[in-house]
Amino acid sequence: MKFNTREWLPFKFEKVFDVEKGFYNKKPEHGDEKEDIPFLGATDKNNGVTEFYSLSEIKSSSKMGKGKNEPLSQKIFPGNALCVTNNGKPGNAYYQEGQFTCSHDVNPLYIKNGKFNFYTAMFIATLIKHDRYRWKYGRKWRPERMKSSIINLPVDSNKKPDWKYMEDYIKTLHYLPITTKNVDPQYSLNVNLWEEFKLSDIMDIFNGQGITKEEIQENPGGFPAVQSGETNNGIIGFISKEYCKKKNYTMTEEACLTVARTGTAGFVALQKDGCVVGDSAKILQLKEQIPNNISIYIFIATLLNKNRFKYAYGRKVVEDKYMNTIIKLPVNENGDPNWKKISEFIKELPYGDRLLS
Repeated sequence: MKFNTREWLPFKFEKVFDVEKGFYNKKPEHGDEKEDIPFLGATDKNNGVTEFYSLSEIKSSSKMGKGKNEPLSQKIFPGNALCVTNNGKPGNAYYQEGQFTCSHDVNPLYIKNGKFNFYTAMFIATLIKHDRYRWKYGRKWRPERMKSSIINLPVDSNKKPDWKYMEDYIKTLHYLPITTKNVDPQYSLNVNLWEEFKLSDIMDIFNGQGITKEEIQENPGGFPAVQSGETNNGIIGFISKEYCKKKNYTMTEEACLTVARTGTAGFVALQKDGCVVGDSAKILQLKEQIPNNISIYIFIATLLNKNRFKYAYGRKVVEDKYMNTIIKLPVNENGDPNWKKISEFIKELPYGDRLLS
């Protein structure tokens, strides 16, 4: 389809969308009921979802966690909304098909005299995310400021937003939806039965060496080169594997984890095809006696990323201290990590059946 942004026109958000205010300043308390209503917050992960709650938990919790309670109608938002973060990670946009609740760090958007669907929401979300740079340096995008903000949109013959064009354009993009057979996972883990282990008991660590982008450009290949950073799993480019071997760089051709030493210190990513690491990252590999299994790596990466807060405020990942990290794991009857159970748990999660072991 033709895509000419020169023919687009600027609109104030308030002329195109109903810009709603999020609700909670303090998350509700968890209870024992089934929790299936998403809670959206200021995050750039998990489609904005940070928790799930039941309807009664939401109903019984006030905005501040104490004091006057507000009616449920102020806390629950209808679906077919595009939710935009206004604080923390401002400018992230997520489509919510069903009802949800959210913090005051989220602006739910609804089309005036219309309704979002998946395709129109993806189009608008992309435009909003391209403007994220405007909200750096602590600037917030609260509803009142958003209402007067400008968005450029394709228009129809009447100079109004052309929602049909937006939907049709997204539909022309080539992709295959990811499917899973794990629609109702039955596997569960009781963390109260887990035991503590030092990271050094189960993994080895290898320090990276300096790799520059110029080296990657001069020695292109298909081997991932990893430094610190969360984007693209820390991969800054693809380099010649033979060149890395010749330079005796720190690398592995097997699945591994990488951990950022500086910058995004503590961020752990799976490298399923191996990689070479620069001096701002390190390689973590399971010890030889442990199955080299992608499911196990995903499980451990999730636990380690929960410890990232330890490396805030400029702290770096130092090898000895990092390998003394304590993590809790499911155990077998001998008190050893139950790698089989860990692997089976990951594979039974939604989309876990798409993993390569």
